[in-house]
Amino acid sequence: MRWMTTLVIAVASLGCGGQSMGSTDAGAALDARVALDASTSLDAAVGADAGVAPDAMAPPVDAGPPTPGCGDGLLQAGEACDDGNGRDDDFCTTACLPRACGDGIVGPGEECDDGNLVDEDDCTSACMWAECGDGYVSPPEQLDCGELPLAPGCHPGCVHGGKNDGVVQPGEDCDDGNPSNRDDCLTSHVAARCGDGFVRAGVETCDDGNLDDADACSNECGVPTCGDGRLDPGEGCDDGNRDPSDDCTNACMPARCGDGIVRAGVEACDDGNDNPWDGCLRGCVLARCGDGRIRFVLEQCDDANDVATDFCDACRFRCEAADWPGFDAALTLDQRCYLTSASLRARDDAQAACQAIDARLVTVESRELDEAVAAQAAALGLADAWIGLEHDGYGWHQLGGGVPFVAWAPLEPDGTVTRRCVAIDTDPASATYGLWSDEDCASARGFTCERGWPRY
Repeated sequence: MRWMTTLVIAVASLGCGGQSMGSTDAGAALDARVALDASTSLDAAVGADAGVAPDAMAPPVDAGPPTPGCGDGLLQAGEACDDGNGRDDDFCTTACLPRACGDGIVGPGEECDDGNLVDEDDCTSACMWAECGDGYVSPPEQLDCGELPLAPGCHPGCVHGGKNDGVVQPGEDCDDGNPSNRDDCLTSHVAARCGDGFVRAGVETCDDGNLDDADACSNECGVPTCGDGRLDPGEGCDDGNRDPSDDCTNACMPARCGDGIVRAGVEACDDGNDNPWDGCLRGCVLARCGDGRIRFVLEQCDDANDVATDFCDACRFRCEAADWPGFDAALTLDQRCYLTSASLRARDDAQAACQAIDARLVTVESRELDEAVAAQAAALGLADAWIGLEHDGYGWHQLGGGVPFVAWAPLEPDGTVTRRCVAIDTDPASATYGLWSDEDCASARGFTCERGWPRY
């Protein structure tokens, strides 16, 4: 490289000294180009040998000051403005021209700018969006009267009189100026009706476009429901009302006793069950004292009659000795009636007297009852009285069943075959008062009968 530089300088010197060599200016220039071409070729070769690209070996070039023009911030010849900011949305564009409507750029004070000054499109020559009433006929307008509010004869929507112009024209039933089929006027300008296939908002719940009254949409354009007056599948009746107390319930089933609904003028009650012992009997009639059915808690008994002297009076248990001839004393214990007779009878005759009043000889089941029976007989002056315990040849048993309680006196029973009946000692002065002994069944004594609540 160093020798090539020397060569170039030498050639250049030779060119400069061409006067002494008698060379011309053209020759000097030619020699300089030759030297330059040679240098370039040689440098390329050397660079190639060294593996370096020719451009990489060239020194950097200084571009110098920018070329004057649009965007440099200086107003040059041919420019109307130059703000040097490279923006189109202010008052001077990047073409160095003032902003103006129609230049295709939306600038300050403009709603739109479509690059033209045509008034009959979406953006007017004033760069404002086209609208009905601006005086320009732009799509989809058919006319524009140029004033708001619209003068008579200028139809709403800036369209010629016709469909959906809001004005009823010849051949139209209606024209509400909208594209909805869910109001009172269809888009075909026919008045809406049930069966037209369109559901009117707030008026119809369905509209299937047919007159089949047995499908899912009735001829009144309502979804079939209980209470609509039509007998639909699954309904036993439908009287078209919501009165639950008539012959057709609100569930559209025939009313019946036991459905829990009181039919006016037919049923006195209906509690929805078949329980004959509550306040509403089978047959949907109110329970009452004297109907023969005991309402528990409310009634103790109900013998279906008005007789007071039969153990049941006004549906309350009655235990009165005066009600029963032949009996002299009565007491109530544990909801049972105990009647004592001072009439002396053999044991079997005493039992027959008890049965005559739907009772039996007393079954003594507790110490409390034993003492009560003894005291009542003692008050009548009886020394002893028959009770319901007896021996049947195999063992002792009560007329009412087993033997849950016994109160034998000492050395009793003595086991004599003829002494198979039992009496209670009712003499307060006796050492065995309230205790039992087996006695001859044919002997005569007073007795006590037992009667429970009558159940009917």
